[in-house]
Amino acid sequence: MRLRTALFLSALVPLAACGTGYPVYDVPGVSFAPPESEGLEALQFMQGCWRGSEVNGPTVEEHFSIDGAGTMLGWSRTSRGGRVASWEFQRITDEVSDVVLEVWPGGEMSSARFVLTDLVEDTRAVFEDPGHDFPKRIRYQRIQDNLLQITVDGGPSGDGDVVQLTMARVACSGA
Repeated sequence: MRLRTALFLSALVPLAACGTGYPVYDVPGVSFAPPESEGLEALQFMQGCWRGSEVNGPTVEEHFSIDGAGTMLGWSRTSRGGRVASWEFQRITDEVSDVVLEVWPGGEMSSARFVLTDLVEDTRAVFEDPGHDFPKRIRYQRIQDNLLQITVDGGPSGDGDVVQLTMARVACSGA
């Protein structure tokens, strides 16, 4: 019975997926990790903890980490007067044909799928979703080793506002 159960479970394991298009395996002592993502490795300049604010404006924090298995996770929070005004989760995945940024503003999944359309390794990444209301484009640009500029806008057509924030690399806090 144990052998039959083990065979059945081993047949199901490859069917599990974590949204990256790669199967998930969890067998002690054996590595079935998918290949390292070339697309995400070029986004390493975004990895880490960032903070920025405008004069008398809100403080924005962004945190990104790459797991080496085709996924980059992030979160951001905007605070005013010591209180959180908004927050979101982010996931960047290296899918079969595209690198995709998905966001969960306030923890709610958005229908937007921002596809990486421009990449200059270790310098700039531009994600676009022309079908989304706003923003249509999100750009991450490394200005210096310790400065990251994030720009969100209405895309090439210039629809909507342009929001730009320069953030400094900060020490990641927490346990």
